[in-house]
Amino acid sequence: MPPASSPETDALTQPTAPLEYGPPSPVQKSSPTGKNKKGKNSKLSLLPPDAFEDKLIVMADVCAYFHVAYKHIINHVPLKIKHSMHQALAGKPLVTLLQSLIMTA
Repeated sequence: MPPASSPETDALTQPTAPLEYGPPSPVQKSSPTGKNKKGKNSKLSLLPPDAFEDKLIVMADVCAYFHVAYKHIINHVPLKIKHSMHQALAGKPLVTLLQSLIMTA
């Protein structure tokens, strides 16, 4: 015989929607709890806030920061290689020009 279900256990066993980050939508602003009461997440809006929500937001922010920083590092590697090659070749034309001027004079 299956165990009796209650509204609390039903809400906890249902799959949860992914957390939404960013500014709240107009629908969320108009709702007293900050969440949309219409739809399939209505039971979840009645639950108390998650204790780990703040930690998850910080982790998402850190992850987003490193994702952007990684792209910037990738952009700088080819630029550094080009810069070092250009600096190595920058003095050679001047030396060659001076040598050719001295030889012809």
